[in-house]
Amino acid sequence: MIGETDLARLLAGLDPELDEVEYGFETVVEAPPLGDAFALIREAEGVTIVTHQSNVPYFEKTFQAPATISPDAQAKNPKPGTFQGVTDKYVLSDGTQTIEAYATQGDMHTDELLVFYLPKPKILVEADSYSPGPPNTPPPSPVPPNAVTLYNNIQRLKLNVATIAPIHGRGPVPMSEFMKFIAKRS
Repeated sequence: MIGETDLARLLAGLDPELDEVEYGFETVVEAPPLGDAFALIREAEGVTIVTHQSNVPYFEKTFQAPATISPDAQAKNPKPGTFQGVTDKYVLSDGTQTIEAYATQGDMHTDELLVFYLPKPKILVEADSYSPGPPNTPPPSPVPPNAVTLYNNIQRLKLNVATIAPIHGRGPVPMSEFMKFIAKRS
């Protein structure tokens, strides 16, 4: 059986609903995550993108650019994007849950990397510094420098991390697995 391949028919059959998303979090500006942020601004109302302060002018310019393939929701009903720049720390809370955004230091990949920490469940969300492979994979040798830098930032910021939720890799892993990865054993 062959599935539907006509995009117009597929789109016509959709019944989209406005998501209640208020914030989008950008760890580092590069595709495909940039495409995800672009979709949030173009398709949702009232979304604020939390990003490194140095990325704000880029986002402001990019999100005002017209769609060049076909008019999208933003082109039909333009709305300005809202961007929250972070240079050190930014905290969001709804009174129940808190999300802390931190600019990292010393990363070889970029000077504009953010990590997001959820203190209550002790989860750290990061991109590009640590990408866990399959379970029980031996630690790399030598240890990737950006993974060590992530560890150093966790220590510098005094974050009590139980789980690392990397954007890349197989998914959330316990901090103990990350410690083995960077050859730090407790």
